Amino acid sequence: MLALRVCLLTFCLLPMGLAFGQGLIKMESESLFSLRNDMKEQREAPFYEFFAANYKSNDQTLKLDSNFGFFYDLANNTNEQQLNLYLLNFQYDLVKDRITVSGGRTTDPVRTIGWTTLDMLSVDMHFLEQRLTLGAFAGKERILDIGNFKNQADIIGGHVYYRTTDVYPLHLSSKFQHRQYNILNKDPENLASVGAEKTFEAGWSPEVLASSTYNLTSNETQKVEAGLDLYPSIYFVNRWRLTTYKTTAKDGIEDPIFSIISRGRLNEAMAQIENHWTPRFVSSVTLAYDDYLLQESLRAQGYRGELSFNYQPDSSKINNKYYYFKSYGGYVFGGSISLTQKIFDKNEIYLAEDVTYYNKITSAKSVAFNTEAMYGHLWKDFKLQLGGEFNSNNSLTYDVRMLAKLSYVGQMERN
Repeated sequence: MLALRVCLLTFCLLPMGLAFGQGLIKMESESLFSLRNDMKEQREAPFYEFFAANYKSNDQTLKLDSNFGFFYDLANNTNEQQLNLYLLNFQYDLVKDRITVSGGRTTDPVRTIGWTTLDMLSVDMHFLEQRLTLGAFAGKERILDIGNFKNQADIIGGHVYYRTTDVYPLHLSSKFQHRQYNILNKDPENLASVGAEKTFEAGWSPEVLASSTYNLTSNETQKVEAGLDLYPSIYFVNRWRLTTYKTTAKDGIEDPIFSIISRGRLNEAMAQIENHWTPRFVSSVTLAYDDYLLQESLRAQGYRGELSFNYQPDSSKINNKYYYFKSYGGYVFGGSISLTQKIFDKNEIYLAEDVTYYNKITSAKSVAFNTEAMYGHLWKDFKLQLGGEFNSNNSLTYDVRMLAKLSYVGQMERN
C-alpha cells in the first residue's frame, strides 16, 4: 500500500511543478503482456505496466522526472505482484546559471562513478560563464532489481568539470566517490576518476580522449580508456579505442558484466570507420580484439566484428546490422533488420527481425530469434502504438508478447 501511495504521489507531482511556468511535458504509458514457457516447461503469464512523466520548463530552470512500474504474473497461483518506483527526481536552478540543486531517486552517471541508482540530494555551482562546475552529492544506493530496492550502501561524492575558451576547447573532469556498505561485512570503498578530451586544429581534426578510474582503497586501477577520432572529411570518421578493465566481482554485491567472461583484467582494442555516403545513408564497420584471463595464469583471446547500414528515405527508416563474436567459449553469428514506414502522415508501421546462431562449449548449437511488429497512429499530441513480439532461445522455448503504448508530448501553458 505504501508503494502505491508513492506512485500516486509521483503521478501527481508533475502538475504541481507546472506552477513554476510554461514548459514541455511528456507522458508515456506502456502495457506489456507475455505468455511464455520457460526452461522447466512451466507456463508464465507476466503483465507489466510502466508509466513515465517528464516536465521541462521553457526557461530550462526546472526539470521533473518520474517513472514507476507494476508487475503481476497471471499464471502464478500465489498472486505475486510488485509495484516499484524507479525514478522520482527534480533539478532546479536556485540561482540562474549559478547554483543548481537536484534530488530524489535517480540514475546519474554524470555525478557518480559507474552506473547506480540513488536516493540522493546534490548541489552544483557554476563559475566562469559556466565553464567551471563544482558539485557534491550524498545518497543511498539501491539495487535495481525488480522488487528489490534495498539500501545497499550510503554514497557521498564530488565532481569538477572545466573547459577552456579556445575554439577547440579542452574538457577536463574529475570525480571522487566514497561508498559505505550497509549489507554484508564489506569495507568502505573510495574511487576516483579523471578524464580529458581535446580536439586539435590540424589535418583530419584529431580528437583525443582519455579517462581513468582508480580504486583508492585497494590501490588498483579499475579502468583506463584512451581514444583517437580522425575526420578526413565531414562525411568520414575513424575511431580508435584502447581499454583495460579490472573485472573482479565485488563479493557478489556488484558484479561487472565482464566478470562473466574474465577472472581478472580484460584488455580491448577497437577500431571503427563510419562513412556518410549521402545525408540519408550511413554505414560503419567495427572490429575489436580482447585479451582476458580465462583462469589462473591462463589467458585467452576474443574477437568481435560488426557491419551496419542505416538508410532514411523520405518516409522510411531502415537499420541493418550483422555481427560476429568468437572467443574460447565458442562463437556467435547473427544479424538484425528493422523498418519504420510512415503511412498517410499520421500512421506508421514498425517491423524488426533479429536472428542469432551460436555454438558454445557449454551447450548444443542453437538459434535464437526475435520478431517484432508494431502499428502506430498519431493524432494531435498523442501517439498510440499496438503490436506484438515473439522470442525463442535456450532459456525460453517460446515467449509471445503483446504491447500497447500511449505517449503524449505537449506544451503546458500557465493558467
